[in-house]
Amino acid sequence: FPPLPRAFPPPPVACPWSCGLRVAPSSLRSHYDGCEMRLFSCPYAPYGCGHTGTEPDVRAHAADDAGGCPYHRVRGVVQLCRRLEADALRARAAADADGRERDERDG
Repeated sequence: FPPLPRAFPPPPVACPWSCGLRVAPSSLRSHYDGCEMRLFSCPYAPYGCGHTGTEPDVRAHAADDAGGCPYHRVRGVVQLCRRLEADALRARAAADADGRERDERDG
């Protein structure tokens, strides 16, 4: 009998995005990054939108057309609220630090 190969190549694995393609494990990362079925989050996810889909689906969802992402319409208000909240947290932290310095000085 001929000698067996030392190692067999790993079997192909299925794309995690369910496009149907099976690729060598060493090629999975490059396929994963460019797969047409790859899921994206809505660009307004930081404002609370939970929509995910393929790139064309998310692009259509986030468009400024009627029926698009509701967070697109209120993003300015959400940005302002988050900025005010961050400013308030910074002011509170500064006041706490001033109080500690005063306590140490008067202490």
